[in-house]
Amino acid sequence: MLTLALAMLCAVQTAAARGTDLAQQEVSGLPVSVALPTSWQFVVVPDSVTPAVLKQLVAIDPMASMLANASVKQAGIRLLGNEPVRKGHFAANVNLIVTLLPRGYTLRSWFFGGSSAALQYAGTTTRISSKTTPGLHYQSTRVEKYGKVPLLTDIYAFAYKGRVFDFTYTSLASEAGRYLPTFVASGRSIYFATP
Repeated sequence: MLTLALAMLCAVQTAAARGTDLAQQEVSGLPVSVALPTSWQFVVVPDSVTPAVLKQLVAIDPMASMLANASVKQAGIRLLGNEPVRKGHFAANVNLIVTLLPRGYTLRSWFFGGSSAALQYAGTTTRISSKTTPGLHYQSTRVEKYGKVPLLTDIYAFAYKGRVFDFTYTSLASEAGRYLPTFVASGRSIYFATP
């Protein structure tokens, strides 16, 4: 426990040393927390997003308007976080998707299953863990684009009690040097509560 606390503190201090302050945020209704930049807006998305709830979320963060899309609603998004939007600039962001891990699947087989199989050849994947929770760290600048501009995709995915917790961080690939230290510090801060 002390080792994890020291690692989390070190990760947060590393990002702070680079000019980004992080604060640990509980994801309400889920057994997980993550450190996010204090300058970012974020909303925790409940299981059920009614029109009234959507209105409340959009008042906190206009980017939450994407939850009105039926396909996005079904994706299992539970957290949206992004830097303040600047006109004409892609906002770096993080999304947490929580979904069931199908019976018989490992985290890796889930992550690279079906239409995602080609991802393993377009980036790098390493094993990680948050305390005793196994995970994968995936990184690529060849998977997603903003129009024609390549994006940095930095994913921290964990299997926890039959569910997958997929934290996906995104920025412009050309700004990876600026955002990657923050993404790494935030990804390393992910903590699962033990019962």
